[in-house]
Amino acid sequence: MSLWCILALSFFPPVPRWLGALLALGFAAGMLALKLRLKDAGAALRYFCIAALSVLLAWLLVQPTHQRPWSKKHAIMPRAVFDGDRVTVRNIRRTIQAASGDCEVQHRDQVYELDELDSVWLGVQHFAAWKGVAHTFVSFGFTDGDYLAISIESRRREGERFSALAGLFKQFGVIYVVGDEQEIIGHRALADEGPLYLFPIHADRQQMRDMLVSMLRRANRLAEQPEFYNTLTNNCTTNILESFNQIAPIHISPYSPRIVFPGYSGDVAYDQGLIAADEPFSECKARAHINEVARAAAASEDFSQRIRAQFGRE
Repeated sequence: MSLWCILALSFFPPVPRWLGALLALGFAAGMLALKLRLKDAGAALRYFCIAALSVLLAWLLVQPTHQRPWSKKHAIMPRAVFDGDRVTVRNIRRTIQAASGDCEVQHRDQVYELDELDSVWLGVQHFAAWKGVAHTFVSFGFTDGDYLAISIESRRREGERFSALAGLFKQFGVIYVVGDEQEIIGHRALADEGPLYLFPIHADRQQMRDMLVSMLRRANRLAEQPEFYNTLTNNCTTNILESFNQIAPIHISPYSPRIVFPGYSGDVAYDQGLIAADEPFSECKARAHINEVARAAAASEDFSQRIRAQFGRE
């Protein structure tokens, strides 16, 4: 409990990080003083409980908000407007990278016909030597060759970097980033932060529609009611899981170790029969590895087709 209090104060959202560090240091010093100066163990425990409960109460009172100086990439939340078999997706993101290193973030609206969905793809990008650390996203294909990708991310302030530890302590919001595949996949391939995989998902058209609709409705709810990102319980994979459980033959628990660690999500999908492949997972994974082709095609108009050439979907 002492460690949690120290970390909670260190990352206390309403105050600057330096002030949080001072609060954490003060708490630790106070607890050490209690232990050294109070001979009555019962009294020391009572003081500790009061201090710990005060930290917990303050922590519970911190609520998520849209009113923060968000980074340019996370400033605008996407929304979806449904009209029968048609959905208008608003604030689809496209980032234009300048030679100077600066970027211009653009947003547009586009209408999609839900009855023209014809594929779903699971993306996984690993970030470390250990397989479990990864980011996941989903892409939906349409009969006209267009693709709409959705990446659930930690919503960060300007200049703020992601930290898995900070992600446990109400530091970030949650945002559904909606974009074309050059935005969601191409930029990741160019950044070359780790192996990038794209798996075809086995689903009929109604299941595809249900998945897309559920993800867009979730994006709408977040636009109305913000939430805190949590590294373990409210991350990219746990959000995707809500939609994937609609088609999984066996319910996948969000508390499964292979979900808590997103790098194993491809294995889970394969074991559930959700990946459209008749080959061992090792061969399926090798086919799904798209780093090189995605980098080569990053500026091409036929980007989505080229990264699927190995699946016979040129």
